[in-house]
Amino acid sequence: MNSFPIPINSGSLLADLYPERQLWKYWLGATNDSGVDLPVAFQATAGLKEVLNQDENAPKKFFPPYYAEQLAQDPQVLSVDAADGELIANNLAALVSGAARAVVTGQQPGFGGGPLYSLFKVATTVALARLRSARGLPSVPVFWLGDDDDDLAEALDPVIWDGLKAVLAPSHCPVPEGNKRQPMIGTLPFDRLEQRVGEVLASLNPADDLGRNIKEIYLRAKVENFSLSELNELLIRRVFRGSGLIILRGNDPRLHHHCADFYNSVIPLLDELGRVTGLRAAHLVNEMGVTPLGSNSLRRPLYRVEGNHRIPWDGITSPEDSSEWRCGVLLRSMLQDWLLKPAAVVVGPGELAYLSQLTEAYDLLALPRAPLVPRFFGWLVPPDLDGDALNIFSHSRPLAWEAAHSWALGAGLKAEDELVALLSVRLGVSPERARSLASGRTRRWVKGVQTMLQNESQRQVDAQRPNSPAWVFPAGRRQERKLAWVPCVATWGQGLVDCLLEACEQHLQGGLEGWWNEYVLQVQEPVWWSGKGENS
Repeated sequence: MNSFPIPINSGSLLADLYPERQLWKYWLGATNDSGVDLPVAFQATAGLKEVLNQDENAPKKFFPPYYAEQLAQDPQVLSVDAADGELIANNLAALVSGAARAVVTGQQPGFGGGPLYSLFKVATTVALARLRSARGLPSVPVFWLGDDDDDLAEALDPVIWDGLKAVLAPSHCPVPEGNKRQPMIGTLPFDRLEQRVGEVLASLNPADDLGRNIKEIYLRAKVENFSLSELNELLIRRVFRGSGLIILRGNDPRLHHHCADFYNSVIPLLDELGRVTGLRAAHLVNEMGVTPLGSNSLRRPLYRVEGNHRIPWDGITSPEDSSEWRCGVLLRSMLQDWLLKPAAVVVGPGELAYLSQLTEAYDLLALPRAPLVPRFFGWLVPPDLDGDALNIFSHSRPLAWEAAHSWALGAGLKAEDELVALLSVRLGVSPERARSLASGRTRRWVKGVQTMLQNESQRQVDAQRPNSPAWVFPAGRRQERKLAWVPCVATWGQGLVDCLLEACEQHLQGGLEGWWNEYVLQVQEPVWWSGKGENS
């Protein structure tokens, strides 16, 4: 029997998770040492207060009409439950009429549903929509399934817990090597990516109907060889049944057909959008410790579809129909906000960093910016785990690459001078040759020292890890970034989902007071089926 007490606040401030990131600390209310002026969208508490007190005369955008048509034709496509389909239809009607606003988050699918934080993002969005509605601001949660992404390395990074074998199981799907073109994630078939999850779920004794339904969905997916898009949509709908959650797929050609006006407006401005974003990125990198958008993201803002792949647009040959367009990082969030005009967008640290670089791009398109609300951060732990030890470990960080490189380089410069002295004074080598020999040797030495410093730093962090089951600290990583969410929900069932939604509400209520914390949810050890008619 699983027990889910009230979520335990670990007392860990989110602002302390990434102390080297000025933007992160500024967003969460810590001091802004850089003096960079950022809009309310990048101040979490002020932004949340704005979300919960918004003028309902704010601009709205209607949902694509194809969604309503699809729902009318086949409610079961959008829901695994007829009553839930009716709730979704009512929410959709409210959005189309302007009687409600959208609260949005997004994430690409991944192995086992993707990492736990994907689940946390959707749960935070559902909780925020409920909180707004309770304050007299009718709201609908919307999840943008980024199935048009083709970063397979990220999609395959999560692991699942195989309790019967007591091992962490990765996907067996290989990532193409080199520059080989990768398919869009959502197009991957079940038999290529999710068989391992299905095998593990077959050994699980679910806690309740939710867990059993997830096993049934996987069985159906195996028989019909669902795409990852189809599988993820069914899973998310079942987990958040009763929330009225609306799911949009980034790889749906009907969505992009509806967005022809957006594409027509941005294509003439692509060069300028890339230029202003690059300038903004450089400023934030220098002043706020933000990781810049990659050069490919700025050079490849737009793609066209070719089979199961997206191909960077060459700037010459345009599709006849905008249904063939797909957005890169530069345009994806702007398309979302143009289409939905959301009341709020729920994000994590990575999205905060790249969205902060698009301020001038939004201005160029005259797009309003919705406040960015922090997603829930938390751990699933057994009841006997030492909370203090968890707090210490969760805030321990291995030495950053930049620091390790700087330290090693400093040591290398001193070592180079010592070698020059030995070569020139002791051996009589000419100063020029001595410097050349010493420089070449120390360059290679610096790389080794840098690796040693990083490895030793990681070892010290690992040494602080509390004794716990492997699923708590998968591969030594933060649980929410490595452990796949589908087996977790199948294991702990509706109790976990209800507890998570309650925790998300606490997360938001605390944020209103400026207290953005990490949380701990206590769960019992998973129960696994022996295959002999007994639980083990």
